[in-house]
Amino acid sequence: MADVGDLLKEHWEAVEKRSEQPFNYGIIEDKTFVYDTEPPARAVIVMRELNKDAEFEFFKEVQHLFYEQNKNTNDVKVYLPLLEKHEVDSEEFENTFDSQWAKMEVKKDFQLATQMSVSGFPALLLDHEGKFYVVCKGYAKAGPIIGAIEKVIGVEKD
Repeated sequence: MADVGDLLKEHWEAVEKRSEQPFNYGIIEDKTFVYDTEPPARAVIVMRELNKDAEFEFFKEVQHLFYEQNKNTNDVKVYLPLLEKHEVDSEEFENTFDSQWAKMEVKKDFQLATQMSVSGFPALLLDHEGKFYVVCKGYAKAGPIIGAIEKVIGVEKD
């Protein structure tokens, strides 16, 4: 945070203003915290593997852990309280989280994002007929998102 705190605060304030999603800025003051998106992304990939149906809900919970509760999402223990409701064994989650497989899978996801020119949060991608489309980069309202999706899938407007 020592190097990126001011930049993050500015970005988070803009996202909070546009989305009305609350942020807790306390973690920015912790200059010893290492801001790293890899561990929470890896945690979501692990959930995808262990309970695919819970992946999106878990993703939202991970966002709340960091942005609202200022939990250290670099630590696998932070995720453990979320697992029971998703019917995932904590030991299996931890072992998978620490595995080479999970580390490689998160690299693949990051590489895919790079190939698609996604470099920030939020971004919305659509997988349609085996091809990915960037629906939006940055925060957008529902209308433009729906319009972009309809354009990709070929929905005719009346």
